[in-house]
Amino acid sequence: MTLHARTVGPSRRKPRPVAPAEAGRGPTLTQPRFMARFTCLGETCPDTCCTGWTIDVEPAVARRYRAHPDPAWRARLAEALLDRHEPGRPTRTIVRLDGRGRCPLLCGDGLCSVHAELGEDWLPGTCRAFPRLEVGDARSRYRTGSIACVEIARRVLFEPDALEETSEGDPLATIGERRPGERPPTGPLPSVQEAAWIRSTMLGILARRDLPWSARVALFCVTLQDLGRIDLVRRRGDLVDLLLRTRTVLARADVADFDTVFPASHERLVAAFVPILRVLSEAGARDPVIGPTMRALAEPVWHGLAGEDRTATALATTYARAARERLEPELAARPGLPGNLYGALLLQHGFPTGRPAAAVEAAWRAGFFLAIWKVATVASVVADGKGFEAAAVEVAYRLGRALAHWPAAEAFLRADFARRGALQPAVLATLLR
Repeated sequence: MTLHARTVGPSRRKPRPVAPAEAGRGPTLTQPRFMARFTCLGETCPDTCCTGWTIDVEPAVARRYRAHPDPAWRARLAEALLDRHEPGRPTRTIVRLDGRGRCPLLCGDGLCSVHAELGEDWLPGTCRAFPRLEVGDARSRYRTGSIACVEIARRVLFEPDALEETSEGDPLATIGERRPGERPPTGPLPSVQEAAWIRSTMLGILARRDLPWSARVALFCVTLQDLGRIDLVRRRGDLVDLLLRTRTVLARADVADFDTVFPASHERLVAAFVPILRVLSEAGARDPVIGPTMRALAEPVWHGLAGEDRTATALATTYARAARERLEPELAARPGLPGNLYGALLLQHGFPTGRPAAAVEAAWRAGFFLAIWKVATVASVVADGKGFEAAAVEVAYRLGRALAHWPAAEAFLRADFARRGALQPAVLATLLR
């Protein structure tokens, strides 16, 4: 099916709201509602964002730390830094984590002593920005947030309108349609305006809570497939054509046919989740950087889902049954949840910057994350007896931190799917459904 005529790290700090830029100053800022509403939980946060991953310190900040005028602070800051030397690469300075994997500059209440006593200007860039992520140019910026933050994860999962886009001026005012300019630029990359139109169209599909999730997934995957085929150099008009037709279908809620494009298949589901389970249960547990987190996430999988036959195929079959019993009823009661989570993951992976093919790549990476989240959440509910909401948030933010430091996981999954010829819209639809 086609839609168009032509072929086509961080620091915890006291709660502080994200203020919109002053009118007329700086670039236009766009963000989803979950980000517009975000404030750091500070000392009330159930976890700290300064543990469990590597925190980079840029050279200028490292030099400043090692030259602090106060001898006590200078010694403390210098002790917290670790230089890594790799052949053929510039020296990389990171925070030297303590034995529990935490930043040594945290206070007893879990807040940052540097931020509290020296001020935000003394923080590394990673700590100042987290969990905020931005893309764009001097005229227009798009801000989203990392799922690795507990509060971002909670808002994404349980605020029904989390994906609705907002603009500066009135930070909670829904943005209207975006259309590419009448004279689009040449070249292989979409302009900032074209990327904004792609993004709002695709997020609009995912956010339609009045439509069945299976139909949203099918329409998204069909549109994504067509998007990946577009050659912006030779046939730029195909992009406008695709997005206009997609919006027309969505406006009419004419998606009944899409609900049957990728019919559910138990065999396809099991085959798709076998490599996902291998990453979560085996490869992840052996990784030296994120091993502890992945082992903690994998433990419920083995104890809650695995029986005597612990092969990945048998485990995938067990998961399919448990998902029908434990996950699907929860998602049915929260029709916005899967679309919000997948949409936020797309934004976190930079969707839709780069060539159209890069947007397809981002969709697969976000799909792998969503599939792992499903497995670990179901296992946590079954094995640990946790309520769905608590398990969903904990798995989302812990998994976000683990995969941020483990690009090999996504590479492994993509290679496995490519080897089996499974990088197809029907398989992506299976992962998402």
